[in-house]
Amino acid sequence: MKKEIAMVLTALLALFVLTGCGSSMSEEQKALEEIGRQMQKEAKEEGADLSKMLQEEKAASESRMASRSEEREAKQKLREELNAYYDPLLQEEYDALIAAETPEDTLAHGRRYNELIEERNARGKEMDVRWSGRSDYMRLDASYIAKAMYLSTAGYSDWECMTFARNAGVLGTTDADRIMLVYADKNDVGNWKELVFVKEDGSVCKLDLSGTFEPESSISIETVSETAVQLCAIEHADWNWYLFDVSGPEGTLTAKSTELGEEAYRAKLDETIGADEKMGQSWDYAPSWGTSLEELNDMILRNTSGCAADKCGAK
Repeated sequence: MKKEIAMVLTALLALFVLTGCGSSMSEEQKALEEIGRQMQKEAKEEGADLSKMLQEEKAASESRMASRSEEREAKQKLREELNAYYDPLLQEEYDALIAAETPEDTLAHGRRYNELIEERNARGKEMDVRWSGRSDYMRLDASYIAKAMYLSTAGYSDWECMTFARNAGVLGTTDADRIMLVYADKNDVGNWKELVFVKEDGSVCKLDLSGTFEPESSISIETVSETAVQLCAIEHADWNWYLFDVSGPEGTLTAKSTELGEEAYRAKLDETIGADEKMGQSWDYAPSWGTSLEELNDMILRNTSGCAADKCGAK
């Protein structure tokens, strides 16, 4: 009871200080004073030393505040120490990533950058230290992987290029997103005659369309995954759908809507390309205007959060 009385009176005193600035006493202040007098009376009847109890409670409160302040200062010091160690290493890898001119160097520096982030975060977690805000270094998303893929396919620079991606299931872009580049070569009348599918693992699938479609057929990609693609072809004013397996080095035709019928073809399509396997055309992992080194680096910069991007000097 004595401790409860001291705590309540401490709170009342704080309220008196906050509300006692007016020229006249409000009804709330009068009520608080009445409660205080009543509790003082009860404490006196119980023989409690209110003055001592209030001093002890005040000292305990100040001690708790000091302890929290020391804890905050200790965490800030640890954060600064970790940053002092990791910031130069992260900056070095980021600068090297921007300067990289080969797929191998691009992947090596991008992966090492993210490894350092994970290592720093793990050490911080052990000490209950967290990072947040624009001043922080964040993990790179898959833009550095896209850069490496574009650099590895320089031989297709004259072909039409499309970038497809599948989100890893989290908000925003991450390095776990899946990417595929699709290059298209055109015939003399401007329609596609060959497609090349370039995957993250470095494998390439070539799909010759000239043996399936007439040169006058206008073709577009309707649905695509890393292992299959559905093409739509306008043939003699009709819209027809074709399903190809692109899991190997050479693409092969597996189904046509004109042969199976619409219902059976749709069932085959759903069986071949599951909803969680579909890839959509992506602008996040595509350079804005071309595939020069500067454009590829701009792609990385626009998708990077944190002071590594601010400090690297590429912008």
